[in-house]
Amino acid sequence: MYAVIRTGGKQYKVQVGDVIDVEHVASDDGGGNVELVPLLVVDDEGKVSARPSELVGAKVTASVVGHHRGEKLRVFTYKNKSGQRHHQGHRQSLTRLKVEGIDPPGKAGAKARTARPAKDTEAKADSGAKADSGAKAKDATATKAKTTRAPAAKGSGATGSAKDAADAAAKPASRSGRTRAKQDEEKN
Repeated sequence: MYAVIRTGGKQYKVQVGDVIDVEHVASDDGGGNVELVPLLVVDDEGKVSARPSELVGAKVTASVVGHHRGEKLRVFTYKNKSGQRHHQGHRQSLTRLKVEGIDPPGKAGAKARTARPAKDTEAKADSGAKADSGAKAKDATATKAKTTRAPAAKGSGATGSAKDAADAAAKPASRSGRTRAKQDEEKN
């Protein structure tokens, strides 16, 4: 049986008894044990479980062997013709883990954990009602914005009502290249 776990942004294929170096992990219980959630589990018969719904209850337990620093990486940046050179070093903090056990998915304890108490469903129903009322308020403002009428564009021949037509007739036509003096002469 083996599993694929994810920790520190990396994935590792582990079996019981493996010792791996991962990015620094603090143990939850202080005793040096860590529980990891697997992304994939292959059991002894070769059955693969990879979907989240299939992996309910699966876990990988590991004990912390020790903490150490990784190999030093040397970083050198350089810009041509400017004399700019920059040296930097980096050592990653690592944790050495020993895989103690892999619990396959679908155990009896896993089914008990997936059952939700009635209080959670009531709380979700209440939050859903609040979300619905907020959505209704947004819909009301959106319809209000849609029903308001935008003014007719200047110079357009099509108007929405008789009032708009009267307003368009009262306004002078666009200048279309004529000077103000020529427009005044045409009016007189």
